[in-house]
Amino acid sequence: MFIAIDKQHNIIKASDYRNNKECFCPSCKEEVIFKNGSIYQSHFSHKNNSDCQTFSEGETPEHMEGKLLLYNWFKKEKIEVQLEAFLPALKQRPDLLVNYKGTNIAIEYQCSTITKEKIISRTRGYKNNGYYVFWILGHKLKVSEKVNTKHYAYISMDLSEKYYLFQLDQNRKKFEILSDFSGSHTEVHYTVKSVTVSSTLKDVFRNSVRRQRSGYGIEKNREEQKEYLYQLSFYRYEKSRHFFELMYKSGLSVDSLPDSIFCIVPNEWMIATFSYQWKLLMLIWLEEFESYHVITKNVLVRKIKEWETEKVVAFQIMPNVNPANFYQPFFEYIEALCTNEIMKIVGDEKWVRHKSFSKK
Repeated sequence: MFIAIDKQHNIIKASDYRNNKECFCPSCKEEVIFKNGSIYQSHFSHKNNSDCQTFSEGETPEHMEGKLLLYNWFKKEKIEVQLEAFLPALKQRPDLLVNYKGTNIAIEYQCSTITKEKIISRTRGYKNNGYYVFWILGHKLKVSEKVNTKHYAYISMDLSEKYYLFQLDQNRKKFEILSDFSGSHTEVHYTVKSVTVSSTLKDVFRNSVRRQRSGYGIEKNREEQKEYLYQLSFYRYEKSRHFFELMYKSGLSVDSLPDSIFCIVPNEWMIATFSYQWKLLMLIWLEEFESYHVITKNVLVRKIKEWETEKVVAFQIMPNVNPANFYQPFFEYIEALCTNEIMKIVGDEKWVRHKSFSKK
């Protein structure tokens, strides 16, 4: 850690430490040791028998160098920032605490794997106490090519409800922003903006990524997708088993699946359930309504919650995302069905079934 206190509770930065006076941990108040080696930045460390839970010892050089790099970046930009500020109400200590135009932001630079439960707990702790939280991934956790299940929990959402994943390469002093996520959970597409830490923070988001509106109802190559489903049908994969059960129970086959099941919507990557499954589930449910019956947003949301309770629909674990946003793919799919003339808009967030889905 880079911060300690003296007996008078004055804050001492490791970079400013010049004598052998006693220093203590700001959290547990145990005495700490000043270390000034050739590998690590100058820092304070607990003694070996410490029980302090607030500071994690055994920090890697990457973590120590990285959070100091970020700290100096914010300072250079004249943004109010604290290093390792202790938040008593949460009993948490983010790597950085930023106050940007009156908004408090906790920044966690994560270089090692932690459990999803811990990510959820920390994120909710910050959010419940009025802090935004941005997770920044280090080398071991960063997205190299594919976004996978370990990355979703670190995704952040800004005030305009755009989604971001932040990464820092402290050796190259490169800050990366992944955004414009699209596709299904098995194949997530994204764009990357890379900036040097010497850039101004305004450059980080300026022209970062143009929102690629995937358009509602764009169809995948049906023949390729059918061949993919044929192959899956010969194996008992857990991810697709419930889909095939639902398909056969509904009197359908791969050949007779409706065309609308092969369309994609921009935010379906947020749904962990096999994409064909939740779309077929929704089509079957919509088929139950008479053509004159108005379906509202609230009716649809209640049904989604019911499916979630029954565990037939599951979402990615993203504690930093507003829970209501997880319903967006379903609304997008309704719009796709309107484009395909299966559904019809009759009012603001109100629809009726225009015709049955195709059963070839």
